[in-house]
Amino acid sequence: MSVLLLDILSRRLPLKALSLVQWDQLLRSAREAEVLGRIAQLRSEQPALEVPPFAHNLLQSVGVQVEAQRRAVRYEVECLEAVFKVSAIPHLYLKGTAYLLAGSANARGRLFSDVDLLVAEAQLEEAECLLRDHGWVSSHANAYDQQYYRRFMHELPPMVHMKRRTVLDLHHNILPRTSRRVPDASRLFASALTLPSGVRVPGPVDLLLHCATHLFHEGEVKQGVRGLVDIDLLFRQLAPEQRLQLFGRAQQLYLERSLYYALHFSQRYLDTPLDEAEQKRLERIKPGLPVRLAMDWLYRSVFEVEADRPRSMRGQLCELLVYLRGHYLRMPLYRLIPHLVRKGLKPKGA
Repeated sequence: MSVLLLDILSRRLPLKALSLVQWDQLLRSAREAEVLGRIAQLRSEQPALEVPPFAHNLLQSVGVQVEAQRRAVRYEVECLEAVFKVSAIPHLYLKGTAYLLAGSANARGRLFSDVDLLVAEAQLEEAECLLRDHGWVSSHANAYDQQYYRRFMHELPPMVHMKRRTVLDLHHNILPRTSRRVPDASRLFASALTLPSGVRVPGPVDLLLHCATHLFHEGEVKQGVRGLVDIDLLFRQLAPEQRLQLFGRAQQLYLERSLYYALHFSQRYLDTPLDEAEQKRLERIKPGLPVRLAMDWLYRSVFEVEADRPRSMRGQLCELLVYLRGHYLRMPLYRLIPHLVRKGLKPKGA
């Protein structure tokens, strides 16, 4: 099935080929999938391209928003570095912040909602106290949520700065404590990159694996297309020697299944270029046929975003099942069922 948004993001269809109706559909689909910034970036790469006035105005506005957020994130990193300068706590920036700091292709056109930071679990309490002393407070006052995050999750409840109102997610791993197989976070620190500015981010292979893990472990629906674009762009910018390391690194971190889904779907929807050897390695880590068919069915609703298409019962069911799958991967059933009953089986944002 051809989906306009995916055809544009994969560059199978050039922007210059769009009709007025298609421009309208594209922008509404991109807004729904939270990739308007990416469309604005694609447009900025073709300054001579004539676009309808309504599209030009919207994409110009999004471009201004993107630049403002990039400046805000860089300033937030400066503030955090000043805080951590007084301590000896090693820390890495993750996800969108890491993409921006490392100059990754998927940082261009990106809109940000928070800053993600990783510290060793042994220093989590010290880091939290340090941040609290500098104006960061927990955004969750609910005692159950506090206990849930601190006992089971890979991060603390989101923290908000009292003056700047920026949001910080403080991680000690990239998967919850209760996951079936939890990566050794010290491996992320061991292979981290120190950038010229002195800040540290995971290496390129680990950035890709974390992105894949976030997309296929979190029950992510709303930002599914953005996650897939991240995977495609992160893979394309890997050096040849890094691509050789990818599958072995996934095995070390117990993330082979996430890597399989990431490359399987990005190849299907965005034409991510795997060579013959990589394709063979991907085939070796694929799950059984029933699981593959089920995942293809579930994630079709996540990735095939079309603003004009009514939200069907099938789509709603798939979103619920993706959400439940994400929770099932986080914790065993004897903990999961009481938690879901407590939370009312409501997906985030519902």
